[in-house]
Amino acid sequence: MTLIDDSTDTLSPVIEHHVDEVLDARGRRQQFYNYIDYHFDDDDGYVRARMYLDKPNVVDVYGPLRSRTSAEPVQAVALLNAAKAYLQRRFNRVRTGPHP
Repeated sequence: MTLIDDSTDTLSPVIEHHVDEVLDARGRRQQFYNYIDYHFDDDDGYVRARMYLDKPNVVDVYGPLRSRTSAEPVQAVALLNAAKAYLQRRFNRVRTGPHP
């Protein structure tokens, strides 16, 4: 028997839980977004992944980018592959590229 656990991941993300709300003029909630962001950084760049808690089996991957504060795409194949490997162990569906 082989145990595959978190120690097999080649990198670990910073994980943040966020809630965004859109209110109308009367303060009533019109939209509600409850999501978790996964931030993967290394010397080659940055990859972010987002999972909305109403769709817990799906995660969207963005990047690789130059940094957290840059929208400039970079070639960071090893970073992207490590981030996807981390996410594939945790989610049924890992989406990359343009998102709906």
